[in-house]
Amino acid sequence: MGTGSARLGAAILNQCWDSRDAFFYTVDVQCVDRRAKLITNVERGMDMAGSTIPLRFQQFTGFLPMWRGIATKAQADAMIARNYRADDRLRAAHGVRTLSSQEKMYGTAFSSNPSNWLGSIWIISNYFARKGLSR
Repeated sequence: MGTGSARLGAAILNQCWDSRDAFFYTVDVQCVDRRAKLITNVERGMDMAGSTIPLRFQQFTGFLPMWRGIATKAQADAMIARNYRADDRLRAAHGVRTLSSQEKMYGTAFSSNPSNWLGSIWIISNYFARKGLSR
């Protein structure tokens, strides 16, 4: 990996991995402290604790660090055991769900929108998830 790739990999390990859930979550990286501008009549108090905010919903992107070889073996093993083999939240009969079946947004009902990423099995997401699982 190049220097930029190494920094990105380190940031993913540091910011996206949640050891409680054994899952790589997507994070919001645009955490800007706007309190001074939005709440002008109140003292700010303590500084923000983090530079990212985890978006705690499980989706196929949690497998991408395994695909890229960023996840450690221990992380990959834990994620597979707890979030793939243990139940069918992300594992479906014919692939990996794009969104966990336990999420409120989950739905596979037919709609006029051909890009329903709310739980369906999609070839692109499955390609990357399966490659990650096979590593």
